[in-house]
Amino acid sequence: MEEGVGGGGGRIRPASVKVLEREEVNEVADLVLSKWDKFLHIDHLAYGLPFFTYGPYWGYHEFGRNFNHRVGTERPRHETKLSSTYTTYQDALDLTRDEMKEELGWFYDRVVESLKEVLGAERVHFLPGNVGLPGFHIIPSHLAWTFPIFRFHSDETFDLIVDYVLGAKGTTELNPDSCVGESRISFTLPIAMPDERSGLNYVDFSTDEKGTDCRREAEKEYGGGNEWKCHLKTREIYSEGVMVVHSGKLLHSIGEWSYNRYDRNRVTMQGFGFKCEQGGEDIWYVYW
Repeated sequence: MEEGVGGGGGRIRPASVKVLEREEVNEVADLVLSKWDKFLHIDHLAYGLPFFTYGPYWGYHEFGRNFNHRVGTERPRHETKLSSTYTTYQDALDLTRDEMKEELGWFYDRVVESLKEVLGAERVHFLPGNVGLPGFHIIPSHLAWTFPIFRFHSDETFDLIVDYVLGAKGTTELNPDSCVGESRISFTLPIAMPDERSGLNYVDFSTDEKGTDCRREAEKEYGGGNEWKCHLKTREIYSEGVMVVHSGKLLHSIGEWSYNRYDRNRVTMQGFGFKCEQGGEDIWYVYW
């Protein structure tokens, strides 16, 4: 594991670990894309553009809790529209969580074992209580995604997790005081990529660590006098089946990609985690 991935440092580059073989990647992709009738449109962020999840992320559904939300009023309700604006987190969990456990159980076992490897951890568990499993982003290709329009951000703070996930959702068996807020991690497992340059844009402040290599790469790509570019925006190229793990404080965004065919989808598994101490042991809890 690259030092700092689970230590709260926002200046450490992502680490990666192989999780799936090619035939397994295809199996997961086919299963997720077959669930199109249970996709949730993240309309409060994407408006009319195609941006969906299979399995909910709590921050997309709880208005007023997460800085991602632009809607400050009470959420309207509509029983037939599956979207972040009209569907509560609990309703979204009820829609998908049981079938995800049943149909993707082997996949989640593999994710847990891979997280143990990259974190150097002996125990990794799914967060207990009314909390979602790591879920999926499904982003069909669109001309809009060829531009760098995805906002740079760092992920939710530990205070929000304590306030909402551990508090309001009744996960009482886990004492937040035993957890390390600075340990927050985010992880992405690419399942289907629309082109070979798809990946994660992030700000790499670790110039001192990269040293000469960083400056050489910037000069090669942009020409002399452009060394500063190497620590402004960097692209982590995704490989299908290889999970990328980074600090929750990393400043990052979804990377833009070329538009070749309308039927190309960008499918990734997404999840978060943090470390707690229980009974003298360190335990990592993951969720979305």
